[in-house]
Amino acid sequence: MNEQLPDGWVESSLGEIADWSSGGTPDTKNKDYYDGEIAWVVTGDLTDGYVRTSYKTITQAGLDNSSAKIVPIGSVLIAMYGASIGRLGIADFECATNQAISYTKKKFMGVYLTGSCSIFCRRKKKKLSV
Repeated sequence: MNEQLPDGWVESSLGEIADWSSGGTPDTKNKDYYDGEIAWVVTGDLTDGYVRTSYKTITQAGLDNSSAKIVPIGSVLIAMYGASIGRLGIADFECATNQAISYTKKKFMGVYLTGSCSIFCRRKKKKLSV
C-alpha cells in the first residue's frame, strides 16, 4: 500500500490481525435445507456497513449438513470473490453465511474496515480477483 498511514499505524494483512473463517452453502437440491429459521447472509446482503437483514434463510438441517456456521453479532464480513469482492459488513444479528463470505469475530476491526478498507478494496479490486 503506497498511501500514507496515520502515525502509529502499521500495514498488516488481514490474516495477521485476526483469525478468519468462511461459511458454506447447503445442498441446493435439498429443499429441506432452505426457507428455515436461520438467517443466511450472501454477498448481496453486504452493504459496506451493518448487515441488518438477510433475504435468504436456511434450516437447522441445512446448517448441520453443510460447512455453514453461525456467525456471532459484531462479526466482520468480507466478500472473497466475484463481482462483490471486497464488499464489507458487520453482522448486526446472529446469522450464517455462504462460502463467498469470510468472517472474523474481532469486533474492534469493524469501523476501520467499513471505512478505509472499503475504499482500499475498491481500488485494488482487479488485483484481489487475480
